[in-house]
This record gives sequence, C-alpha cells and structure tokens, in this order.
Amino acid sequence: MNKSYELFLIAAEELNFTKAAKKTYVTQQCMSDHIMRLEKKLNSQLFVRKPSLSLTPQGEALVKTIKQMEILETNLENELLELNKEDMGSFSFGINTTRARILIPEVIPEYRKSFPNVDISIILNETQTMEKMVIDGSLDCFLGVNTNLHKSLNITPIGTDAVYLIISVGTLKACFKENYIDFINKSKYGVNLENFKDIPFTLNLAYSTTTEVFNKYLIENKIILANNISISDYDTQFLMCKKSSTATISPELILQRIIESNKYSPEDSFLCAFPINTLETNLELSFVTNVDYKMTKFLKVFFEILKNEIDILHNKKGKYIVPNYIK
Repeated sequence: MNKSYELFLIAAEELNFTKAAKKTYVTQQCMSDHIMRLEKKLNSQLFVRKPSLSLTPQGEALVKTIKQMEILETNLENELLELNKEDMGSFSFGINTTRARILIPEVIPEYRKSFPNVDISIILNETQTMEKMVIDGSLDCFLGVNTNLHKSLNITPIGTDAVYLIISVGTLKACFKENYIDFINKSKYGVNLENFKDIPFTLNLAYSTTTEVFNKYLIENKIILANNISISDYDTQFLMCKKSSTATISPELILQRIIESNKYSPEDSFLCAFPINTLETNLELSFVTNVDYKMTKFLKVFFEILKNEIDILHNKKGKYIVPNYIK
C-alpha cells in the first residue's frame, strides 16, 4: 500500500500526529508532510487541526476507501496463490472466548490436515465488536451470534443455539429441600423461572447477545429476578454456580463446558441444565465476512469444518443435563 495511505490510516486512528509518528517510527514532520501531500493530491482537507485533530467528511471517506482497498489487495494475493496452485495464504478469524475453547482445539487440527501452510490468526471478541472489525477490514471473518444486518456484511447461517438455565444440585437442594429430585424430573423439558426469583443470577455483561435475549424474555413475561452479578466469562459464571447459591444461563453450544466439568464434580457442585419454558427465541449462529471479501478455497474448507463441528456438538448432548442417578 502507498506509504502516505499507511501513515494517514494510523493518524486517523490515533487522531494525534505525534502519537501516530511514534507508532510508525517516523518524525512528526515526516508524518505531517505525507498528510499535506495527500491533501494536495486529493485536493481535499482530510483533518480539522483545531481545536483538536479530527477527520473531515473527506477524511472519513478516504479511511473507508483505503479499508476496501486492503480487502481487495488481500483477495488478489489469495487468488494468485490459488491460481499458482499453492495451498498457502492467511486469514483472521474472530470468535467468542468460551466458544473458542470448545471449537478451536477441534477445528484447527482437522483443518491443518488439508492446509498446513495457511496462517490463521484467532481473534477473541464479542459479536458487536467483530462486526465493526469486519466492516472496517481489520478482521476477515468471525463466528457471529445474532449478527446485525449491515450492507457491508455477508452473513451465512451456520446453526442455532437454545438458551438454558444452569443451576447446581446444591442450590436445588437448598430451594426445594427433600423435593429437589421431583423438581428435577418435572423440569427436564422446561423450567419455570418464577421458581427462582429469590436466587441471584450470574450473567454476562449487558451488551452480550445472550443476556439481551434473556432480559427481553424477562420483561415480556414480567419476571423480576434477584440482584444480578455481571461477569463476561462463561467459565467463571459456571464456577460461581458451583461454589455459591447462584444460577446463570448458557447457550446450547457452551453446555459442552458443563459436561466436561461435571465429570469431576461432587454431587452438590454438579451443574444441571434445563430448557426455559416459553423462551422460544434461539441464538442465530452465523459465519460473517465483508461483502467485498472473496471466499477462497482454503476459507471455504475452514467454514465447512467449523459448521460440521458445531453440528457434532449439537447432536452429542441431550435436551437437558442432570445427575445420572436421576435419569
């Protein structure tokens, strides 16, 4: 890419010529000269200098165009490698942290059998952030959950996730005393959250897609729960449920983490998973790229392996999780 464009992008991100110069290892004068030459070439003012540095509408348009150029450049590089019959290339893939722990150790080894020379960068983040990254070209693709429609995004459905209530046997014993086994048997195929109004919930942060779906359900059904604890990591939420009298919710795919941890749990720390009565809104899983990003052969294979692994995990477990002595 043109050097002036590279320096302009850094300056547009930092909105400070001094910081941008340090980041790119050039002098501030060199940075300013490149920006001024670019403004002269394009016959447009790209920055407002005072009272503080900010992009003009022309500058914002240039940022968007350069990002598109970067995507096209990546497409060209990958296409030339394919035409030369070289199984090489690179791409970046975004995914939620907990889903990464479940999927990546299975997907990558299988993928390496076909494309050992493709470089992959795994980026851990949430859907809303990854949407912006794909739109601006800083991320090639990601596994999205309820991805927002946008003219710059190509969204391919890859599966659905139901939302489950997670609660320990110990907490159920405290709530229902000697009737806890009867309650579990009655709740295998659907639990009523009215029974848990007094139990604090450990939930994901408010901007989490799962939390948004759950909160909407609570409002629609006029259910008010006890005070919530917000934690952005599912594994920590599950540990809280094991060690204290709290409950949480989990997408279906992430139940695999509970199945694994239950293998070594004492009875009271065993985590049960129940479908939630009348919560009919599933989470939509999708594979997302920029509309200008070309799906290469090696990325298409990655998509198929990822989708297959999600299907396997969905088919592996039952519709609920309870201790063996209750089944």
